[in-house]
Amino acid sequence: YPPLPPPADDGPELTRSVADYRSLAASYDASCRLIADIRRVAVRALNLRPGDTVFDVGCGTGATLPLLAASVGPRGKVIGIEHSPEMAGIARRRITATACTNIDLIVGHADLVHTRHVADALLFCYTHDVLQSTAALGNIFLMTRPEAVVVATGAKLINRWWSAPVDYWTRWRGRSYRTTQSGLARPWEKLQRYCPDMRLLQSFQFGTSYLARGTFASTDKIAKIIAEPRSST
Repeated sequence: YPPLPPPADDGPELTRSVADYRSLAASYDASCRLIADIRRVAVRALNLRPGDTVFDVGCGTGATLPLLAASVGPRGKVIGIEHSPEMAGIARRRITATACTNIDLIVGHADLVHTRHVADALLFCYTHDVLQSTAALGNIFLMTRPEAVVVATGAKLINRWWSAPVDYWTRWRGRSYRTTQSGLARPWEKLQRYCPDMRLLQSFQFGTSYLARGTFASTDKIAKIIAEPRSST
């Protein structure tokens, strides 16, 4: 394999990501065919009910949007958020083809988008850059109700003494899909600020993919959790 970018970086690069996905969009669905089952497991883990509102953050070409729409029913709402215009264009065509009327698509960076809808559930499906962005998570959770179910899935490192070759492959394989290598050992960790019970539920593909689940705590509960370490010192 060719050399990887330096492992230490400062977080996602939005401009680079938009450019990367401009090139990836046309072949994206074909390149992700092996994660179709993981996507379905992630949607089931949300435990959606008819009438719920769910955000698919970083929805890409919209592969999970029809699954989510079917889960919340005609009285529910699906909000797809995607920063790449090219990926969103494919998602729009998918929505049209499925004739779903309960899906809205917002094109923009997750740290800047806004909708009047409030999420009952959040899905982060193979959106590593979003999960490593404090600004993006802060903005999304402003539009999320307390006790909302949050599910994240994507690639991760095995991070064992014997796994260096596999972890290298994981980094190399995803080099075009993410702009930061930070947090790959525990990609869901930043979500724990908002969902203290966020935990790894399941691993896939020999440990190189994960599914984590938690619930969004109330603002008061989050503030208390953040303050606890300070009061104990």
